[in-house]
Amino acid sequence: MAAPQINVAIISPSFDTQGMLRSLINDTKLASVEMEVDQYCATFGDRSTRQIIDAQPQIVIIDMFDPKAAVRSLSILHLELPDAWFFVTAQAA
Repeated sequence: MAAPQINVAIISPSFDTQGMLRSLINDTKLASVEMEVDQYCATFGDRSTRQIIDAQPQIVIIDMFDPKAAVRSLSILHLELPDAWFFVTAQAA
């Protein structure tokens, strides 16, 4: 019996970070990245927001490269996807 697949979305302005996260997620064999966007969600109707909502991910990973924009994305998506789990990631200093 196959393991259940968890759908993941990644928000990161860095293609390198997206690639690293995608690789780590895919290596688990428990989840797959269904959506990647390189722009934070600025409003409820913007392109990034709509793409993520349409993908209906169970987990959303948000890169904290721009903390203010990342928190805004988190706030918007939490209202639109109340059953999703949200994780933030940041580069260690």
